[in-house]
Amino acid sequence: MGKLNDRVSYGSNATRHHEEDGVGGSDVSKIIVTTTDVSKDIVEGERCFVIAPGCTITLPANPAVNDEVSVGVQAFEDTVIANNSEKIMGEVDSLIIDKPNVVVTLLYTGELEGWRIV
Repeated sequence: MGKLNDRVSYGSNATRHHEEDGVGGSDVSKIIVTTTDVSKDIVEGERCFVIAPGCTITLPANPAVNDEVSVGVQAFEDTVIANNSEKIMGEVDSLIIDKPNVVVTLLYTGELEGWRIV
């Protein structure tokens, strides 16, 4: 699995569920913000904040170009972003968020590179 390394932006943690209209540069009309302490499948446009160690967050199965998702973690270093058969940063592999208290935003760029950290 790939490691996150230093390709992230630091952000704050969230522990609530709400929707925001018209956020970001993608074609998403609604952004869904959720929190989880269990493994889950994430959907396009979702901002998922992981609040327990050892979770696996699975990327959308059939992404379209410019689909965007974000995964944030609290103070632990073992959250897995499962690639769901798509590339992440040009490699067919999952990604481990190995930095505590970060938010990783991924943009789907197409079959060649797959999901890219933005």
